[in-house]
Amino acid sequence: MEKNCSPDIHVRGEPPLFEGEKIVLRAQGSFQEGRSGSSWKLGHLYLTNKRLFFIQVTKWLFEVALDEIRDLRVVKRGWLLGVRIKQLCVSFKAGGGERTAYIALEKPERWVETIKESMTLMLADKRLRPEGLVPSGLKRSPEAQRRRPEGWGYDASNPGSRGHAQRSTG
Repeated sequence: MEKNCSPDIHVRGEPPLFEGEKIVLRAQGSFQEGRSGSSWKLGHLYLTNKRLFFIQVTKWLFEVALDEIRDLRVVKRGWLLGVRIKQLCVSFKAGGGERTAYIALEKPERWVETIKESMTLMLADKRLRPEGLVPSGLKRSPEAQRRRPEGWGYDASNPGSRGHAQRSTG
C-alpha cells in the first residue's frame, strides 16, 4: 500500500488534503500492519475530518476513509524489543476483505475518542447534506477516495521527479 507523495511534505509541514478537508489531530508514532512479525515504521499519523493516514517521510503507508473503519480500540501488545505498550488498533475494509493496522503513539485513548467523534460528525454531515449538494471535490467513488487529492500524481514527463508525486501546475 506504499505510495509516494511530494518530497516537500514536511518542508511545508502539511500533507496534501482534499477540498474541505481539515487536519483534526496529528502525532509522530510507529506503524505496523497486520501480523506482529512485520517491522515497525516510524512516521506521522494524521486524522482529518474525512480520513486517517500514516506517512513515513514521503511514503503513504496507511490510509483509510473514516466510514471504512470497522473497529477501533486500544490494545496492549509487543512493540520494540518485545516491550508491551498500549497501541491504537484500527481494523478497516480493504480490497474486499479486512485489514488491521497498529500504531504506537502517545495517548492512544485520546486518538480513539477523537476518531470516533470525527466519524460521528462526518456521518451526520453526510445525512444533513442532500446528495445533489455535495461539492464535487468531496463526492468520489471508493477508488477515487484512495487517490491523492486532485493535482497530485506522478509526472512521467518530468525525469527529475525520481518517482515522487509532483504538484501539477495547471
